[in-house]
Amino acid sequence: MTARKNNSRVRRNGDLQEEARRRLESGWGDLAAVERKDLETLVEELEIHREELTIQQQELQEAQAQLQGARDRYRDLFERAPVGYLVVDGRGYIEEGNARASELLGSEGSPLVGAKLSGLVDPSNQDVLYHHLRALAKGGGRRVDELCLGGDEAERRWVQLVSVPELPGGGDQPRFRCALTDITELKLTQEALREERDHLDERVARRTEALERLRAHRERLLNHMGGGLLAMDGEGRVTFVNSAALTMIGLKRAEELVGHSATHLFQACGHAPDEPAEACPLSNVLSQGEALSDWQDSLRRADGSSFPVSLTVTPLQGEGRVIGAVLVFEPRGPGRVDFDALTARENQVLQYLAHGLTNKEVARQLDLSHRTVEDYRARVMKKLGVHSLAELVQLS
Repeated sequence: MTARKNNSRVRRNGDLQEEARRRLESGWGDLAAVERKDLETLVEELEIHREELTIQQQELQEAQAQLQGARDRYRDLFERAPVGYLVVDGRGYIEEGNARASELLGSEGSPLVGAKLSGLVDPSNQDVLYHHLRALAKGGGRRVDELCLGGDEAERRWVQLVSVPELPGGGDQPRFRCALTDITELKLTQEALREERDHLDERVARRTEALERLRAHRERLLNHMGGGLLAMDGEGRVTFVNSAALTMIGLKRAEELVGHSATHLFQACGHAPDEPAEACPLSNVLSQGEALSDWQDSLRRADGSSFPVSLTVTPLQGEGRVIGAVLVFEPRGPGRVDFDALTARENQVLQYLAHGLTNKEVARQLDLSHRTVEDYRARVMKKLGVHSLAELVQLS
C-alpha cells in the first residue's frame, strides 16, 4: 500500500515538473509569472518525496543490517557447529567445509576447499565412499554410511556420513550437502564388546567342557556306589538313576525309568483308589521338605516281584521351596524282619509311628479316623509279632 502511495506522489511531482517545463518552453521565461500557489505545492511535494526516499534508504539499511546479522549468525553456526559440514560436488571435490569438518578430516593445517574427499578417507573404505556419492548422483535421496578416515592407527577416526543432494540431477553439476558425526568412541566400544563376547564364548566353552567332565565323573562315582540311588524332581519324576538301582529294579536302560514317577516303585506309596496320594512318604517329603532316614519299605521290580529295602530320602531346596529329592536305598539283609506281609496302608502307619507320631497325629496325616489308625496299628503288631509300641519302633 505504501508503494502505491509513493508511486502516486512520484507521478504527481513529475506532472508538476512537466507542466513547469511546458510553460517555460511556451514563453513563460519569467518565473514570477508562475503562480505562487503552484510553486509552493511543487516544493512541498519535492520535500515529501525527499523524506520518503530518506526513510526508504534507512529501511533498506536496516534490512541490510538485519540480513547481514542473520548471515553472520548462520555462518557462525555453520563454522562452529559440533558436527562437520561439507558441500561436495559431483566429482567428490570439497567446495565448502566448516572447522569441525577440517578437524575430523585431519586437514586443519591445509586448505580443505578444493581437496578431494576420497583422499582423506582410509583406503579400506574407498568403495564405501564411491557407492555413497554414486547413489546420490543417481538421485537416490538421503544416504547414510560409516567411513574410516585416514591417518595413523592411533589417530584413526570413524565418522557417520549423512548426505543429501543440493540440486536435482540434470544439466547442472550436482552438489551434495554432507554432515560428519564422530562415532569413533562408539566403534571402539563395539569392538571392545565384540572382543569381550568372543572371550566370553571361549570361557563359556571351557566352563561347559569342565562341567561336562565333572558330570561324567559324578555319574561314574554314583554308578559305582554299592547302593541304589534315585533323584527326582519336585513332581516326583525320576531325573537320574544309577546302575546299581537299575540292576535292583531289573531294568537295563535309565531311559526306561527317567521321566516316570518314582512313587510306584515303593509299596508304601501304592495307595488304594480311595486313599489320598498325599499319604505317600515321598509326597510328604516333597510337600513338607522333611527328610526320611532308615525308611523301611519294599521295592518293586520290573517283573512285578518285590524285595525289602532300607531308604534315606533327602529333600533338595531351591529358591525357598523343595525342588526335588535324592533317594538312597540298600536291600535289607536276611536277618531283618520282612515287611512284605504288610499292606501299603499298614506300612504307612508303621512309618509314621516309627517317627514318633501319636495315633491322632497319624490319623491327621492320613486323613483317617483315630479308631481306624488303632486298628491298623493292631494289625501291624500282630503281623510282625510284637506286643508293644516300643518293640514295634525298635523293629522298624
